[in-house]
Amino acid sequence: MAHIQQQRLRVPYKDAAGGRTGGAISFSTADSSLPKSGYTYTVTGPDNITYSNLSSAVAANSFDNTDNKVAGVQTSSDTSYQYFTVNYTPATQTTSLVVDSNSPVKAGSVLASSLGATSATISLPYTDASLSTAGYSYVVKGPNGSNYSTLSSAVAANSLYDATNNTGTTDSSAQVFTVSYVAQYQAAALRYDASGPISAGSTKATASGTTGGTIAFAGVTDSNLASAGYTYTVKYMGTDAPDSTAYTTLSSAVAAHPRYDATANSGSSDASSQVFQITYKTNQYASLFTDSTDTSSNSVLSYSAINETTNGPASSAISFSTTDSQLARSGYSYVVQVLNSAGSVINSYTTLTSAVAAQKYDIPQMQRMQRPTLKCNVSRLFMHHKRLILRTTTMMKTVKRLRQR
Repeated sequence: MAHIQQQRLRVPYKDAAGGRTGGAISFSTADSSLPKSGYTYTVTGPDNITYSNLSSAVAANSFDNTDNKVAGVQTSSDTSYQYFTVNYTPATQTTSLVVDSNSPVKAGSVLASSLGATSATISLPYTDASLSTAGYSYVVKGPNGSNYSTLSSAVAANSLYDATNNTGTTDSSAQVFTVSYVAQYQAAALRYDASGPISAGSTKATASGTTGGTIAFAGVTDSNLASAGYTYTVKYMGTDAPDSTAYTTLSSAVAAHPRYDATANSGSSDASSQVFQITYKTNQYASLFTDSTDTSSNSVLSYSAINETTNGPASSAISFSTTDSQLARSGYSYVVQVLNSAGSVINSYTTLTSAVAAQKYDIPQMQRMQRPTLKCNVSRLFMHHKRLILRTTTMMKTVKRLRQR
């Protein structure tokens, strides 16, 4: 009589079957019930050969012929089971750390990725320190759809690789950690120079926005910064982009530094706001005028009066629209005298150009022009053409007598 043999499928113990020596083995378990998500499997038969599925392993083996007796008496149990072992191999899973496509910085970047086996512990080669970006805060959305304030907390809450069915190193549904950056609060101020003559050290206006945003001082323009009797410059004092330029307008200063900086701030306060400093200087004036008579108190022929006033900040260069070519008169030479506020002559120059080049706005200055009659040329004519001068003198006396009549 054939002996009854029993087989077990180790997964651990999953199923058992009994039959007679040499008979076909049949389990109630089928291949359709063996797959597990995230794993592949093979079956090793009692012949120590590994098969791709249970059906092929069973087909290649039959009940063995062990002598199942106890104390010489045949029993209905098997003293040596034939085992079919199901071997599960975890699939390769993938996780990645990416930046949201709408992020203000690093948009769409893949920061890191890693491979691991199904249900193994996730380990990303990236840290919160690496995520930190000046001027921005961030949140991390885990594969479970929840948001976390740090990468470490997101990974801790999603610590295991999932169990998707994958082939090779390709993951059909990778676990993704998504970083979303948020621009932090930033501030700017328009402030008066602490040593200036107007509103020293006070704040004219403030503005606020977020990192990388456009700076705009609402309601403040160059026209309402203008103050009678003063000129002003605007200097950017921010440490993010040091600039020694003294801009002549607010608009040009802001155009040179149009964006909020990236200091690390919390809430709606900025520990290091960007300052635009307004420096006012009192205007100084200079006047240019001509005399209608020459150094001999005679009227200048074809006299055309010039009376021009210009102004500028202290220590800056003086500039008139009048030029030396406009001052020149046929038959005359001229000097330009610089007078102080008391009317005393400080210096004399042979041209307006040289006079202006030597002067700066510091105290109110009067630039005065006088035209003596042929001052240099008369000396030479007197030496070589004495008669001519005498005739001229006579003619001048005649003119005087006519005037006296």
